[in-house]
Amino acid sequence: ALPVTRNASLSLRLLVLWGAFIVYGTTIPFELTPSLDEISAHWERADKIPWIGARGWTPSLVDAAANLLLFLPWGFLLAVHLAGRRRGLWFTLLIAGLSSCALSSAVELFQLLSPVRRTSATDVFNNTIGGILGACVGWLAARPLRERIEPWLRRLAREQPLTLVAAAVATGVLVWALAPFDFSIDVDDLKRSIKSARLWPFGPPLQGTIDLPPLSHYLPTALAWILVGASATAAARARGLAGVRLWSLLLTGLAGLALTGELVQVITPSRVTDMTSVAFCLMGGLAGAGLAATLLPDHPQRLLDTGITILVATLLVAGLEPWNFELPTRGDLRLGSLVPFLAYFQRTDVYALADA
Repeated sequence: ALPVTRNASLSLRLLVLWGAFIVYGTTIPFELTPSLDEISAHWERADKIPWIGARGWTPSLVDAAANLLLFLPWGFLLAVHLAGRRRGLWFTLLIAGLSSCALSSAVELFQLLSPVRRTSATDVFNNTIGGILGACVGWLAARPLRERIEPWLRRLAREQPLTLVAAAVATGVLVWALAPFDFSIDVDDLKRSIKSARLWPFGPPLQGTIDLPPLSHYLPTALAWILVGASATAAARARGLAGVRLWSLLLTGLAGLALTGELVQVITPSRVTDMTSVAFCLMGGLAGAGLAATLLPDHPQRLLDTGITILVATLLVAGLEPWNFELPTRGDLRLGSLVPFLAYFQRTDVYALADA
């Protein structure tokens, strides 16, 4: 039988965080209009019956898929949490459906206050179905998660923590490279992506005359991959790897990860497949590997301090790029502009969601 956990489990903590993310992602940019007349107008335009659009609006399959995916983790985490308390399948599905419907309904009603949002019963329906589907998967996965995967992760964290750190860093960099995740397998999109691809570092695209971005464009990538190389080297050294075997595995892993990210960008219309990025990934990764090999095992704290410094530098460089600064005028000095990141995360921009 699954053990009954008395304290707040990891799944419950992740569930709360994901719920907060759902509220944030479905309510930005927080432009509220509490006027009763405007709320009434928004209600008139609302989609009140699932899959029967209001006047001038038709439900989208893309939006439906996005709403399903948004609530899949909610149902999954809720099911894992309830399974740890020996709750049955039907009770879990009921709670997942009711909680998904309640959370989605609350968000949709709140959107009546936003002039840039549309309240939709279709979204509530799709979110509820997504939560139930996620609960089905979570309930089936709960036993192997708690009996096999969770003990394995705990043992790995206790015995080889650097391996988890390296995996987390590599995953984070790969996710950053693929944002905003606007994947498309449309034939025309694929043709445009292939034509604009740059298959040789610093070379021209296959077709067209797209200029090579400035080197400052690749600097955040190189800095981020210093972290990848350093964390991977530290993990490999902790597992006893050294010499030719260490460097051959490291080079293979770095190249494979960088190429994977660039190849997936072929189906990402907002991204350009660019082997120049792969070159900077390898340069950054190998620089990080050399840094780790130099500082370990004699100066592990210095390696940690260096890694944190590089992370901060990466975020600053990426946030300030493209570096076309100018002094603000009097009209630019608003209260919102003085609060770090406030205006950025108030945008209805998928990049802001990816960063969050």
